[in-house]
Amino acid sequence: MDSVSNVTQSSGGKPSDREGSRKTFVSLIARQPARVPPLVWVQGVLVWCGARAITQRVLLDDGTGVIEVLLDTARFRELSGELCVGMYLMVVGSVESFPTGSPSPRVQLSARTVRDLSTSVESQAVWILEVIAVSRES
Repeated sequence: MDSVSNVTQSSGGKPSDREGSRKTFVSLIARQPARVPPLVWVQGVLVWCGARAITQRVLLDDGTGVIEVLLDTARFRELSGELCVGMYLMVVGSVESFPTGSPSPRVQLSARTVRDLSTSVESQAVWILEVIAVSRES
């Protein structure tokens, strides 16, 4: 069963979290923290999964940077057991902290909605084109 691709966990279980969010890139969040909306939507490849605890930490690379995603394991119970490196995910959430002066600063995103887009070739292709467009503008 492909439970991850069909699971959208959010407050209220509604996929509409995406509608109130702004699709963005990790590099833009890091560069312009004052302009970050309450909810952001990022897509990328899962590059690391931490040990499951009360909050599971995973790293998502969207092509412009890496973001640390915090998953409440009680909320994402079905999802956390299915995560594996290489999955292509969409995450909607609120930015919890911004990079500081540390050697490897990371933006932290508290997830409200997570979807596996690994089987959606169109999502990956379009996102890569968007990353290229943003890279040219920077």
